[in-house]
Amino acid sequence: MSTPFSFLVHFRNRLQADFSCLHPALGKLPEGLYRSIVHTLPLPSVEWGKVQSEGAPIGEIRIVPTTPEMMLHSAPEKSAERITRAIQTARDQGFNLVGLGALTAPVMQGGLALRRRMDVGITNGNAYTAAIMHDTTRNCLAARAGTQREIRRVAIVGASGSVGSCLSRLIARDGDVESLLLVARNSQKLERFAREIRGGATRVTTSTNLSDLKDMDMVVVLTSSKDALIGPEHLAPHAVVLDGTQPRNTSTDLTTERPDVVVVDGGIVSISGLTLQGGGFGLARDQYFACFSECLLLSLSGHQGHFSLGRPTVDQVDHLRHIASTLAERGFVPAPFQSFGKPLEAGRLGQFDGSCPPNALDLDLAA
Repeated sequence: MSTPFSFLVHFRNRLQADFSCLHPALGKLPEGLYRSIVHTLPLPSVEWGKVQSEGAPIGEIRIVPTTPEMMLHSAPEKSAERITRAIQTARDQGFNLVGLGALTAPVMQGGLALRRRMDVGITNGNAYTAAIMHDTTRNCLAARAGTQREIRRVAIVGASGSVGSCLSRLIARDGDVESLLLVARNSQKLERFAREIRGGATRVTTSTNLSDLKDMDMVVVLTSSKDALIGPEHLAPHAVVLDGTQPRNTSTDLTTERPDVVVVDGGIVSISGLTLQGGGFGLARDQYFACFSECLLLSLSGHQGHFSLGRPTVDQVDHLRHIASTLAERGFVPAPFQSFGKPLEAGRLGQFDGSCPPNALDLDLAA
């Protein structure tokens, strides 16, 4: 029996568009007025959409009245209070599992700030995000295997973060690339982490400077920022950029200024049999963010209690992959390669479309 879930999202940078989604009549005010309203008024969280699985109600999407700017800069404590109230509202309405979407997770310390709650299960979505980012990374490697643009050197920007650290462990465990560059702000923390994962076939180095990305064949972006971080000056010729951030940390200007670079949207999953009524995620049909998909997998498996709090473990990744393998008829694979929400042109990246792992990279779905 599935566990009813509530998945939390928040307003994006364009508030007028989000208020219009709530109701057309709400989208007629100037952008600045929306920002003032959200910052100052004690707005409640509201249901953004209903989720059905193969026709049966299974959960909801709930929007918390806060913005990336508030969570990361001007009002993190106020944002945390609003997230806590949204969780209580969801619990009061009978939802036993709550997923922390987008920036609601880092504001709540990856869910660690909620670990003492025993009345509702919390998951931050980072374990399955790491799994799907790992799958997509391997798909990119396979797409360029045997070409002049083969991917041998990979960098992870945000490598000491929750998803970034787990993905780093997975890539180091594989040994599929020659070198792995870990990039983050805190050099001491980064070097301690690098020592933990060294010792395999892949050479692991660290940096705090984005200019070191110029030597990389592929750059994976997993940072928590409201702005674009990766510029055209940071990248090697014909580099692949895999952006798994929400809000995204790459700009459409990147492909205009550097047409040789390929930007791939990361953390997106193909799943069939779901219906969203009301607000969604702005993705193509049957495509969902990996953090939401983690909550869905746990719900479908009947999970009770907390799951991914703080940094996800490789064991948690393997567990979710096992659950996904039992639901393989419904997909739960990386979405076909796309860039800024549009399908990549045939041959733009490499030899196959990225809709599923190639046979040469069959995944180890350990129980």
